[in-house]
Amino acid sequence: MSDEAPEKSGRVWLYVVGVLLGLPLCYVLSSGPMVVLALRGVIPKPAIETAYNPLEWFTHKTGTVEAVQAYIVAWCKVTGTPIR
Repeated sequence: MSDEAPEKSGRVWLYVVGVLLGLPLCYVLSSGPMVVLALRGVIPKPAIETAYNPLEWFTHKTGTVEAVQAYIVAWCKVTGTPIR
């Protein structure tokens, strides 16, 4: 029984690292579906602009605007959503 406690506590850092990497990744990857929903009128566009304003700022600062735009365009093409 005493062998289990150190083993479990030794793996806690893996979960912490997983969450710290996973949440921002999910945020970035959710931008495509959210833009599609906004273009289809399911979600109001101002809500999307507010929610993804930090991502827009980050992409401009890091020079990854084209990559995120390509990802969003791919989502629009896959779902058949016209880009206005």
